[in-house]
This record gives sequence, C-alpha cells and structure tokens, in this order.
Amino acid sequence: MRGEERERLAGDMIDLWRAVPSEVVAALQSAEGDGMSIREFAVLYLISESGRPTQRMLAERIGRSDSAASRLVDRLAGQGLVRREEDPDSRRSRRVAITEEGAALLRRLERMRVEPQVRMVEELGAEDRAAVVRALGLLADAARKRSGARRAAAEGAGEAEE
Repeated sequence: MRGEERERLAGDMIDLWRAVPSEVVAALQSAEGDGMSIREFAVLYLISESGRPTQRMLAERIGRSDSAASRLVDRLAGQGLVRREEDPDSRRSRRVAITEEGAALLRRLERMRVEPQVRMVEELGAEDRAAVVRALGLLADAARKRSGARRAAAEGAGEAEE
C-alpha cells in the first residue's frame, strides 16, 4: 500500500472511530456497572484470547507482578467470570480459563462496542453496504489468521517456559 493510500485509509478509520466514542465509552461503563474495571475487562479479554494461560503468562502479558495478576484473577473468579484449573503439565502452575458467564459478558460488551458501526453501515445504500460487508469480511479473515498465528506462537512460548 502506498503512502497516500495508507494515509487516507488511516484518516478514514480515525474518523469512523471518532464518530462513536460516546457509545464505546457507554459499553465500557456498562462493564464497570457490572462491577468490573476496565483493567479487569482487558484481563478477561486476554484470558479469552489466550485460551488457558498460566497466571505467570498472564502477568507477563499485562505487565504486572505475579501477585497483582493473581489479585485480578481473584476478582474475576469471585464474579464467576474465570476459574483456576490445575495445569496438567506442571504441579506448580495454575491455568486460568474463562467461564461461560465470562464469555457471555464479553460477547455482550463486544456487541455493544460494534453496534454503532453496524447502524452506520445500515444507513448506506444496498451497493455500498454490500461493499462494506465484503471488505469487513476480508479484514476479519486476515485478523483471524493473524490472531491464530499469535496464539500459536504464545502457546509455543508457554510450553517452552514450563
């Protein structure tokens, strides 16, 4: 992608994100209304994306000490959003897994975050709407491939650690 095209794309994406900040903030405040801080939401999301990380892996990912990460996991577990599990590969390690309740909360918050953009796409004409849906499908496919590669690399690094 050339410089000018790249700059236009970046500018358009920024304009899109700026068009709906109050609704995104409202979604995050809803999480806080559920008794969850923004940091806890971020940790829950990381646990969901990482599969079943060890507490140490989680601490490294969020840049916190093991004890600080453990306290965050305690709060999430107290809300029924995650659970600690024995690590079959190490007696000294514990893994953290998201519960159905935690996954449902993430789905609800993610839906709230994207709803403003969905409404914008609905306002487009049929041809433009189809083009946006196709383009977003391509971007989502690329994101899933990238996420899968990152997840595989993280799991490989985690196995090497233990």
